[in-house]
Amino acid sequence: MRVNAIFPGLVSTPLTAGLTHEEAIQEAYMERIPMKRAADPEEVAGPALLLVSDDASYVNGASLIVDGAWATSGYPDLSKHLKY
Repeated sequence: MRVNAIFPGLVSTPLTAGLTHEEAIQEAYMERIPMKRAADPEEVAGPALLLVSDDASYVNGASLIVDGAWATSGYPDLSKHLKY
């Protein structure tokens, strides 16, 4: 049995569309993502498919970060955008 993990960053989906509907919030995210955009679902699916394929048959215990280098710059402070 092999166990690997994918750590995606912000991915453009109907669920995450609600996170970035306000321009100020979207800018807060994008200023922290070096690629300046969210990933398309296919961009995360590709690495996931690789990990489950025979091409990665000897890969075990891997953690693959697929976040456009977001983890290198930290996460945005969204507290000023919260509405209580």
